[in-house]
Amino acid sequence: KNLNLNKSSRIMLIVLPLKTSKRYDLSRPLTLWIDNFHPYIQPQMCRDDLIRLASLRNCLTESIGTPYHGHEAAMADRAMPDLHEYHACLLDCGLRNFPCTEKDVSSNGALVADLKLSWKSAFVNVDQELDANMTVRSNLTYERSCVLWNIAALESYCAAVHEDWKTKDGRAGALRRYGIAAAILKHIRLNLIDDANGDDGCSPDLSPQCLHMCERLMLAQGQMACYEAAKIRSLTANQPMHNLLAKLAVGVADFYNEVLKASQDNEMLGRLPITSRSYGAHAKVMSMLYQSRSQYLESMADKSQRAFGYEIVRLSKVTSMCTEGLDFMGSSSFVETAATTEGDVGNMKQSFDLLKRVANERKIAAEKDNREIYHDDILDLKHLPIIQGQDLMRKPVP
Repeated sequence: KNLNLNKSSRIMLIVLPLKTSKRYDLSRPLTLWIDNFHPYIQPQMCRDDLIRLASLRNCLTESIGTPYHGHEAAMADRAMPDLHEYHACLLDCGLRNFPCTEKDVSSNGALVADLKLSWKSAFVNVDQELDANMTVRSNLTYERSCVLWNIAALESYCAAVHEDWKTKDGRAGALRRYGIAAAILKHIRLNLIDDANGDDGCSPDLSPQCLHMCERLMLAQGQMACYEAAKIRSLTANQPMHNLLAKLAVGVADFYNEVLKASQDNEMLGRLPITSRSYGAHAKVMSMLYQSRSQYLESMADKSQRAFGYEIVRLSKVTSMCTEGLDFMGSSSFVETAATTEGDVGNMKQSFDLLKRVANERKIAAEKDNREIYHDDILDLKHLPIIQGQDLMRKPVP
C-alpha cells in the first residue's frame, strides 16, 4: 500500500486498491438470456461478441490479482486498455437492452439465466479467501461500476508512480489522472449504484459514503499536483508567488478536511472501520501539514509587503501547528492506524520538522528586527486576513 516514490510530496499519496473477481464464463448466461428473453436478437447473431466479452472478463480477473499490490502487474498485463474495452462492450450491451438493473432481475430473466457477477470489496484483507466478501449481482450496471472503480484505481496508481512529478508534463499528467479518477467515482456514486444494487445493500467500497471519500481524496491529491506545479513555476517567476501558493496549499487542506469528514461517517466506521480510521488519520495529518505551509507562505508574502507584525504572528502559528501535527503523529490514535495508513510517515514527519525549524529560525530573526527597527504591532491571529483557498480541481481559473 505504501509507495516509495520520488523524495517529494509524492510519498504521501494514496493509491486506491483494486477490486478482484474470479473467472466466470459470462457468455453462457448471456447466451441463455438472449435465447429466451431478448425480443429480436438471436445468440448466433452475436456469438463472437459474447466470446470476446467473456474473454476480456477472464483476462481482467487474471491480470488484477490482488487489491493493494497488483497495480504494476495489472498495468504490465495491459489491464487498462482491457478495462476500457470491456466497459465499452458493457455499454453496448446496455444499448441492446441487456439486464442493467438489479430491481428488475426477477422479471427480466437474469435470474432464470443464472447471471451471477461477483466482485470482492477493494478494502477487504488481502489474506482472506477470494470467495469471501464477494458481492453478487445479476445486472451489467454493477459490472460497469466495478470495472470503472478499477480504472479509477489504476489512474490513481499511474498518477503516483508513472508520472514524473519533477517535470511539467508529469505534473500535468498526474493532475489529469486524478481528475479522471475523481470524475469516475462521482459518476458511479450519482448514476450507477442505485441500478447496480436495487433494494439490496451495496458492497462497502461502492457505498455512497466511501465513493464520496475516495473522490475527495483524488481531488486532494490532484490539488497537490497543482501546488507542486506552482511551486516549481515560482522558482523562475519574476514576482514572488507566495500568495498563490498559500491559497493552493489551503485548497489542498480543504480537500483533505472533506476526506476526514467523510471518513467519520457512521456507516463508514461501521462497515470499513480500519480503512476509515487510517484514511482519516492520513487526511488529518496532510491537512495539518498544508495548513502549516499556507501560513508560512503567507508570512513570506507579509514580509515582502513589510507587514512584519503579521509575519511574526503567522510564523508563531506555523510552529504551533507543526508541533500539533507532530504530537498527533506520535499519539496512539495515529500510531494504531499507522500500519494501514497510506503514506510514508517518515516523510511527513520530516516535512513537519523542517518547516517548524525554518519557521522558528525566521520568527526569532523577525522578532529581533521588529523590536529594534520596525516596532509593528503584534496582533492576534484572528485579526489577520483569512487565507482563502484556491480550488483548481473543481473550479479551474483562467
